[in-house]
Amino acid sequence: MPLKGILFYILTCCVQHSFAQLVLDRQVIGAFGMDYSGSFLLSSTAGEVCIDLAQSSHGKLTQGFHQPRDMSTILLSIEVQGSDCSDRYDVRIMDIIGCDDLDGITILWNNIAGGMMQNSLPVNTVINITTASGCSYTTALNLADHPSTVIASCELEFFNYFSPNSDGENDVWTIRNVDRMDVSTSEVLIYNRWGAMVWQGKQYDNTNVVWNGTSSNGSEVPEGTYYYLATINGKTYNGYIELMR
Repeated sequence: MPLKGILFYILTCCVQHSFAQLVLDRQVIGAFGMDYSGSFLLSSTAGEVCIDLAQSSHGKLTQGFHQPRDMSTILLSIEVQGSDCSDRYDVRIMDIIGCDDLDGITILWNNIAGGMMQNSLPVNTVINITTASGCSYTTALNLADHPSTVIASCELEFFNYFSPNSDGENDVWTIRNVDRMDVSTSEVLIYNRWGAMVWQGKQYDNTNVVWNGTSSNGSEVPEGTYYYLATINGKTYNGYIELMR
């Protein structure tokens, strides 16, 4: 028997054509070969059974029709990181809720394909998410006003570890914010444990001028502890770096 007929039969038997609403708890309704158990609010309107929204991981029932699961609303949890020295933002997607199958997921950041984390985004950013199963979600954000936005002070941070093994993570030695703040002059010198300089770079920017674990002649340097001496806008910084491959 079609779902609509089943519901109408339940209403007829239980309320005997009364127009008053009746709440039936823990009733089981068969729909397209699946059992659905939950609480339903039934009423009669113009001789037709209406169902206020009911849903589970199997799907949705609304107004007497069975809706596919991929019509679920996606909820997005993100964290936003900004800096006093830039009007750009880093965004990380922490969780995607509401789509049972995330296979074949595509994430567009302002119509540019990216991953779960995207750096240097403008304050007004549009995120579009689609999956192979048909889930779709689009949201426009003002990153400066997003509840999760944290604005860090514009200070240089020198990391003490990197692993230049071409795995896409920590492959170069970065100086946080050196590419964001107003840097007029900078020079970075790298020394080995015996005090010999192995690399030198001016106008360090973490991308075009960046230490990737090689010497000045392009050969790989061995694992171990190295020391940096950086002069940025006339101020000197020094410390150590652990290089692991």
